[in-house]
Amino acid sequence: QRTTAKEQNRRLQTCILPQEFIDKWDGVVVENHVNIVHSNSAVPKVSQKALTLILNSQTVDRIFRCLSGSVAVSVTELQAIPLPPVDKLKELEEIAEAVESFFASKESLAGKRVVVTAGPTYENIDPVRFIGNYSSGKMGFAIAEEFASRGAEVTLVAGPSRLSVSDSRIKRVDVTSAREMCVAALDASGSADYVVLAAAVADYAPAEVSDKKIKRENKDEVTLRLVRNPDIAAAIGERKNGQVLVGFALETDNEVENAVKKLKKKNLDWIVLNSLRDPEAGFMKDTNKITMLSADGETLKFGAKSKAEVAKDIVDVVTANR
Repeated sequence: QRTTAKEQNRRLQTCILPQEFIDKWDGVVVENHVNIVHSNSAVPKVSQKALTLILNSQTVDRIFRCLSGSVAVSVTELQAIPLPPVDKLKELEEIAEAVESFFASKESLAGKRVVVTAGPTYENIDPVRFIGNYSSGKMGFAIAEEFASRGAEVTLVAGPSRLSVSDSRIKRVDVTSAREMCVAALDASGSADYVVLAAAVADYAPAEVSDKKIKRENKDEVTLRLVRNPDIAAAIGERKNGQVLVGFALETDNEVENAVKKLKKKNLDWIVLNSLRDPEAGFMKDTNKITMLSADGETLKFGAKSKAEVAKDIVDVVTANR
């Protein structure tokens, strides 16, 4: 369909934004610069639920450059842009600043390499039994997704988990045992800028693994001899060469004291502490409640949040001033 030059010019001065804008600014006129009307138009990567802002060309260009760039974003992300409230909106520039700030964060870690471990490890006893734990991997997967959403190239070393990743910048390496996870994490961490060890790794593994199912055979007792697994955090901490190294501590008692010991012993920069005594934290939950402790003595406490929101907090903290 042919369009007139006037129509083409109007399209250049049109910005498609999500429903969030409708909810906040429908019918609002800001210093005669913006009239908000509904539209069925859409551009790639942006919701069909949209509105058209007829703006002065300079501000439109700023916003449209963000929306038409190479960074793929979801409608949910666009709706989460922290827009200024209507009653405080003095200048149209604030709209552009909010949108630009959001898209700048999408590439703030471009060129950075990150290693994240996630999920449990399974230590085989025989072909049908293993020693494991209740970790779902949700926290580690959320951290990997958050780093990738900011432009980083992420290697996710994942223990057994049904979770999936959506960002193409995440390279997933699946492992089963603690020894396999240690090898993969050490291999990837040498060139990393950030290493986040969120996996729940088994401390011990059976000394011997049967190649056949162990039968009960009327035995009242079976003795299982265990040997220590490699300490992944300590191994990376010993080789650390400029990386920011983040560990996790899930505790049931003397939480802060135990976390600080682990922080120092393993040469971590940060440790993320949560408690199994807290009903909003721990395994198999969609929420978490953390305290972050640094090697410099800093303590940051956060309220209960979704694990996706906790991941944002963790990435914000460990990447600050880098």
